[in-house]
Amino acid sequence: MTSITFTGIRTRFGETLANDIPALTIPSGEIVCFVGPSGCGKTTALRTIAGLVMQDSGDIAFGDRVVNDVPPEARNAAMVFQNYALFPHMTVAQNVGFGLSVRGRPAGEIAAKVAEMLEVVQLPQVGERYPRQLSGGQQQRIAVARALATEPDILLFDEPLSNLDAKLREGLRFELRQLLERLGVTTVYVTHDQTEAMVIGDRMLVMNGGRIVQDGRPAEVYRRPVNRFVADFLGASDVIAGTATAPMGERQAVVTPEGLRIEGLGSLAEGAPALACLRPSGVEIAPAGTAGLPAVEILSATDLGDRSEVLLAVGRHRIRAQSGARAGLAAGQQAAMRIDPERCIIVGDEP
Repeated sequence: MTSITFTGIRTRFGETLANDIPALTIPSGEIVCFVGPSGCGKTTALRTIAGLVMQDSGDIAFGDRVVNDVPPEARNAAMVFQNYALFPHMTVAQNVGFGLSVRGRPAGEIAAKVAEMLEVVQLPQVGERYPRQLSGGQQQRIAVARALATEPDILLFDEPLSNLDAKLREGLRFELRQLLERLGVTTVYVTHDQTEAMVIGDRMLVMNGGRIVQDGRPAEVYRRPVNRFVADFLGASDVIAGTATAPMGERQAVVTPEGLRIEGLGSLAEGAPALACLRPSGVEIAPAGTAGLPAVEILSATDLGDRSEVLLAVGRHRIRAQSGARAGLAAGQQAAMRIDPERCIIVGDEP
């Protein structure tokens, strides 16, 4: 195992700033997820670690060794790609043992390591098959086995589950997390899927415009995003602008010009421009006329089987809510709205 350190990393592609990471340390054995929308710089950071992209300035170090001039094949970092990149003309066993073959390892050693890796990914029976004879999930696990066979110091994952269907992707998240925990290898995992990052990562780095805008444990980042971008990316779908009240511990409120008051988690100065970022799961529909709650009109209600997704009108604002299955809600109904302060994030009024 080894740590990874970025010092003063800047990378440009023409006029575009791809990465600006002044300082970052990934401790040995940690699973770190880079998340963010397309073009945010997460894959560039990953490829810089791998040696596939050369930074314009700054240093990348593995442990105490600066690897700026070390070619990709000498960095002992293995990558798992989005499209699996298995050789179609080779059997599964040949794919898994390919890296060892290139290094000239003895046939007996290769066979033993291939058998071990297939056991690790729980596919010991598929060694003689070809990739086309495997499901998408099986192919992805074989790609992981191939990466592990060379005993890398660092594992790199580039959107490894994005080609899989939703149900299979959900199951493989947990399998990958358990596998990586067992192995204890320093892991950098790139994804645009915040749920995937929360399941797999020990730590989440949210990127935007080539920069890391928030760094923390996944649950902490989700619960306390530092700005509107992070809150929106991690699931807050509605933003209400107003002015912050004085904080009371971890809580305060945003008051809109029309007088709508929304309580949530925040610590801005009193009177500061503020945004209340609402998660639909934290908005509850109550009977019309419920004392102390804002009146709302239901604009639409969509039954999704296990829950209903509801669009509410609160004056000029539109707010999404979730309700229980078969709630009997319909457009045009009058209701009231209750917001769980623990699921409302209050941040400054900036991007």
